[in-house]
Amino acid sequence: MKNLEVKARVANLEAALETAERLAGDCHADIQQTDTYFEVHEGRLKLREYDDNAELIFYNRPDSGEPRYSDYHISEVSNPYVVKKVIGSNLGVKTVVKKRRRLFLIENTRIHVDEVERLGNFLEFEVVFSENTIPDDARRIVDELIDEFGIKEEDLVRGSYCDLLEQ
Repeated sequence: MKNLEVKARVANLEAALETAERLAGDCHADIQQTDTYFEVHEGRLKLREYDDNAELIFYNRPDSGEPRYSDYHISEVSNPYVVKKVIGSNLGVKTVVKKRRRLFLIENTRIHVDEVERLGNFLEFEVVFSENTIPDDARRIVDELIDEFGIKEEDLVRGSYCDLLEQ
């Protein structure tokens, strides 16, 4: 699968939530997530646990503050404890990221308003590609969201939450 995404720091969480609600309507989901990142040679591999669900997610994308394309694969996990134990003991655990994510949806675009433990507040925009998605249209959507939320260039984040925790 493929998407176009951007991540930015948020100074005013309430203003970000208000803007998300104005654009997308009610919050689609309010989730407590724990992402366990594993040591890998290329890309990122994480086990995401939330509610009573878990997913193993591999993704590869450049570390850039600009909107960036990401290739990813997601697989549901029925026994996250065993998966974490097996992969962690073989590859090693890099770090664990805990966050509260509020998810808003506008067609194929996901707006995440995240409160990340030890890091602060962030916005993520993800335009999820279908077979009909035109890259220029995805970029236009991301640029419009950047404008709507008043994101400045210095707010943009280059890497993942895992990278920020390791700095």
